[in-house]
Amino acid sequence: MTEDEKKKFNQDCAELLGFKCSVNEQYELPNMMVFPPTKNSNLCHSAKVCCVEDMQFDSDWNWIMEVVEGISELDVVASFQIENPTIYIWASSEESTFKDIQVDIFNKTTKEAVVQAIKEFFDWYNNNK
Repeated sequence: MTEDEKKKFNQDCAELLGFKCSVNEQYELPNMMVFPPTKNSNLCHSAKVCCVEDMQFDSDWNWIMEVVEGISELDVVASFQIENPTIYIWASSEESTFKDIQVDIFNKTTKEAVVQAIKEFFDWYNNNK
């Protein structure tokens, strides 16, 4: 992903999980949400604010799994499965406008495949929310 794609990906993930955007492109964490420390952990945890540039939804398993859980809780998704050699995001019903996503792990790490599946989900989600 390019830097702009990473920023957009992190922004999409943050918004899905309930971060709120402020004018200066910072996000406010809901009080009950705890994220792993980042390079700017005092800002993210003490002030409940984290810049999109500091977010690690594209690279840190703990952050990625928060998004997997967030997507899994949406009505359009039946399940998000991480099974070698494929990542699946299943639609909740055949009538859903969301279509199943399947990403093979071949030639990439499991983390890269999960991030790709999330990115494909957001391609649909941003056009259908």
